[in-house]
Order: sequence, then C-alpha cells, then structure tokens
Amino acid sequence: MLFIRFDTVTVLQGSKRGDFGPAPFSFQGGAVAKRHLVPDPPSHHWPALPAQEECSVPRLSIIVPHRRNDARLEATLVSVLENRPEDSEILVVHDGSYRDPYNLSDEVIFIEEPGSSSTTSLLNSGLQAACAPAICVLLDGVVVSAGWCEAPLSTLLGSQIAAVALPLQTATARRTSWGVGSRLLSRASATQTTRIEAASQRDSSGAPVLACGFYRRKILLALGGWNTELEESVADVELAMTLAALELDCQVAATSSACVSPHSQLRKLSATSLSQFASLMVAHGAATSSWSSAMGALLRSCLQAQPLAGLAWSRGLRNSATIRRIQLRLNHARRQLSVEASGPLRVHQGDAQTSTAARRAA
Repeated sequence: MLFIRFDTVTVLQGSKRGDFGPAPFSFQGGAVAKRHLVPDPPSHHWPALPAQEECSVPRLSIIVPHRRNDARLEATLVSVLENRPEDSEILVVHDGSYRDPYNLSDEVIFIEEPGSSSTTSLLNSGLQAACAPAICVLLDGVVVSAGWCEAPLSTLLGSQIAAVALPLQTATARRTSWGVGSRLLSRASATQTTRIEAASQRDSSGAPVLACGFYRRKILLALGGWNTELEESVADVELAMTLAALELDCQVAATSSACVSPHSQLRKLSATSLSQFASLMVAHGAATSSWSSAMGALLRSCLQAQPLAGLAWSRGLRNSATIRRIQLRLNHARRQLSVEASGPLRVHQGDAQTSTAARRAA
C-alpha cells in the first residue's frame, strides 16, 4: 500500500505556463506540489528513485513569441515540430490572444503575458520560464528546415561560448545575415548607415540577430535578458556589444541550414532606433556625447540628404538618461557573472528597485 506525500517547491509567478508536460507536477495554492511515492511506514524499505527520474531537464528550450499574427506563429511551429530536436521543449509566449486551435498543448508550453508586452518582454518571459541550459529564439514567421539545430546546439554545449549565430535568409533569398557583425560595432558610421549584419560566414559575429539564434541560458540571465527599453531592431545589437565588453564569444554555425525570414529586409530602422543606436555607441565608448560630435553627425547627414536621420542620431548622442541605463545594465551583468555558479541570478529591471521573487531565475 502506498500513500502520497506532497512537498511544495517555488516556481516563477510572473509567467503562466499552460502545460507542465508529463513531469509529476500539479498546481496547489499558487505553487507547485511535487508528488513522491513513498512506502507505507511499518516494514517496507524501498530504494530511492534516481534524481533524473523525478525531473527530466531538456537540453534545449525553443522560445517563440506570438505577436498577434496567428499565421506566422503557426508557420514557425509547423517547421519546428517537423524538425524538432530530441530532448527539447517549445515555449510560445503570447498576450492571451492565441487560442491554440490545433490543440498543441501536449507539444507546446503556452505562457501568457499582458497584452502590452513588447517582443523583448515576451522573450524575457520565455527565458525566465525555460529550464534547459541552451536557449533558441525564433521570432514568429521564421521557418527552419532539417538539420537546423544539430550543429549550433553541439557547438554551444560543447564549448564555453555564449551564443551561436544562425544564417538567416530574407523572404526573397537576396540577402543572408550571419549575425550582428562584431567589426561593424566599433564604427559608429557603419551603424548610422544601418550596415549592421555580418554579410558573410567569414565575418566575425558579435551575437545572433534577434530573429534566430542560440544562447547559453545562464549568460542571458546574467545579462538581464534583452533590453526592453530599446526597440526590437536595436536589442540584438546592444546584446552583441555587451557580450563583446564582457569578453564573451559568439560563433557562427556555418554548417547549419539557413532559417528563412518572412520579411524582405533584414532590419528596419525608425528615427527612434537611430537615436537609440547613437546612445548605445556612447555607452560603450564607440562615440562621444560632445556637442561637436552631435553637430558633426547632423552636418554629415544633411550633406547626404538625410537630415531627419542625422537629427535622430544627434539626439541619441546627447541622451544621457538612455546612455546611463545602458551602462547600468552592463555593470549589472559584470556583477552577475562574478556570482558563484550555484548562486541565483537576478533579472535586471532597468531601475533602482529590487526585482520581486516573481522575476527571478536560477
């Protein structure tokens, strides 16, 4: 005869996971109750279950944000499920608008977030809910094919690098990105003209582009995930510059099959994006915030018949608040990476307030 003993363990409260899979977990009062089968007291002495049988941790967590376009999300999910690697979990982070019409809850973990969440906020929620040592990000609409993850996952788990960039083709197949070009990040002029992606697999990459890439989960947590204060087109560049500042390497998965983007261009920049790029350059020492630098950038843009872009860039060079917040994230990451491997990592919130238990990850 057996009886069931319940031990309560804490889980993240910030995200709602729609399915915990086959593992022996059930909700009880906002926490999770772990069930253990133990013998009836008197005389039986059964051997303890091995730890790996109590909870199987996957090697890879695949995070896909849903951004109010069901067709794009489902195109990505179909390609991933058809070419799903062994020992992996798929997490779809959405704002409550996706109804799962195909009943994928047995294959996919759904995480619901507020409706106002940005792309980077959705990705950070998926990062906090993931449990694998390796993270893969695929934006909705990106399609993968056979053999897309074996090489980058093997590279990531078999070395000490922080990330692996995947080749990404545009919908017209006219351009292929090989990650955020690390050599370009030290030249403010290149970033100002939006020449950001590595154009060849021979070019060094500072980080994957946001649309697709592999990351070491512990590194992402130490960095605070993606910067939610920056636009989507800037967040991956900030991550690349942070990795470079911390001397963390990214490698290009040259043998992986290319992912295909639904867009005809790799990156679209607004005036706000250009301003944030300029602030990013100053925060990492690639540009100065002097009035002479701002006026020089504006003059060069006027000569190139791009006065609005020059004005946005000049404003970013002088935006001390944004520059300061980027520097605080970098300093936070340095402190977090010095924490013992067994210690908890706190996701940076971008202000002086202490993050709550709901936004911590181990």
